[in-house]
Amino acid sequence: MSQFQPSRELPFAPLEGSRIAEPYRDEDLLADALSNWLGCQPEPPPSLLSFSTVGYSDREKALEDFLAGLAWEAKRLPRSEEERQGALDRLFQGFSRLALSALGWEQRQLDYVQTQGFMAVAMQFSREAQRTRPGIPGAEIFQAGRNVWAMNSLQALLGQSVRLTPAIFSYSMLYPATDNLLDNPKRSSLAKRAFQERFRRRLEGTLTPPANEVEKDIFSLVAGIEGQYPRALYPQVFSSLLMIHRRQGESIRLQSGQPLSEAEVLSLSLGKGGASVLADGILVAGTLTPAWERLTYRLGGFLQLLDDLEDLIEDRRGRRLTVFTQAAAKGLLDSQSGKLLAFGGLIAEEMGWLAPPSARPLQELMAMTLPLLVANAAGSAKRSHSAAFLRHLEVAVPFRFSTLRKMGSRLKSLRGSLFRLIEAISIP
Repeated sequence: MSQFQPSRELPFAPLEGSRIAEPYRDEDLLADALSNWLGCQPEPPPSLLSFSTVGYSDREKALEDFLAGLAWEAKRLPRSEEERQGALDRLFQGFSRLALSALGWEQRQLDYVQTQGFMAVAMQFSREAQRTRPGIPGAEIFQAGRNVWAMNSLQALLGQSVRLTPAIFSYSMLYPATDNLLDNPKRSSLAKRAFQERFRRRLEGTLTPPANEVEKDIFSLVAGIEGQYPRALYPQVFSSLLMIHRRQGESIRLQSGQPLSEAEVLSLSLGKGGASVLADGILVAGTLTPAWERLTYRLGGFLQLLDDLEDLIEDRRGRRLTVFTQAAAKGLLDSQSGKLLAFGGLIAEEMGWLAPPSARPLQELMAMTLPLLVANAAGSAKRSHSAAFLRHLEVAVPFRFSTLRKMGSRLKSLRGSLFRLIEAISIP
């Protein structure tokens, strides 16, 4: 395991002689992602899994047992290191049974995830988050931890060892912190815009004084990235962070209420998502080859569109523009969801070409998982898809859509307890 030990108060890195970063110009990457999306035919890719309808009952029983185990652990919060380790062991054993008996995993793939250190890094991150920010809510640890998992996956796919680095820790903590500040209803729009300007200058390399303790923590996280990647040697790192800042600012138009064309909405969505995962890759490696730039950008765009499909109901209520809310206003989403399946299939195929042989089990798992995520998201929006399309998708997921909706509601009811479990397990 990595010996990374961030200090309680990450100091500002010295900026003497550092050059102001220029925003990453990602127009070519966006054009490439747009071309790939528009070229996708709305048909499921050949790699889509097929689960036998005969085994639904057994697989759904395995899912029920796993959720019951989660609920049991959430009611018995560990209080000692021995109890925390016991809870972790039971949770991993429960997931292993679910993965092997219901999700289509093979033992070698499960062994890969365990031996490469993914779980150990997740625990290390959770404890570092608690140590550097005592009292951090479990929901924030979970939110940031998802990005750690994504960046660890990129480490493996790029041929690196899976570990927690200062840049991974700082970047994964950074955007929950900025999102929470910008989502705070007690802060005025003027104060939020002023923060965004100070944050941009800090990302550029200007030693900008923070306006309050929250900003001090945020700027210190930027310094954590600077500590691993000196600006003069790794300009691409900070250029990618500025690209995210720019794309997030542009994506506000999706919630502004102004009319936008379908092409504009697609570009804003792919740009925002692409910038995020491209930055993940650059913060993992310091720089990326053109082929990996294209792949990570497309993957980010795919994940953004997947989120938009998952959030269809909430986005329509909130009148937020996405590819899927626009399409749903005109009719069924079969075509758009089918294109998303094909888009994910292209990404998984290219990942197989670029990833080293050592990461083959992970690439296989991602190729399995991407279509499952789309199928699940489409199944949760059944009123916006035809019955024939959903029947075609249902054989590609291990559980009936009705079961997934029921289990999803159950998980929502457990969220508070599960976040408290994360907090308890993460105590240093």
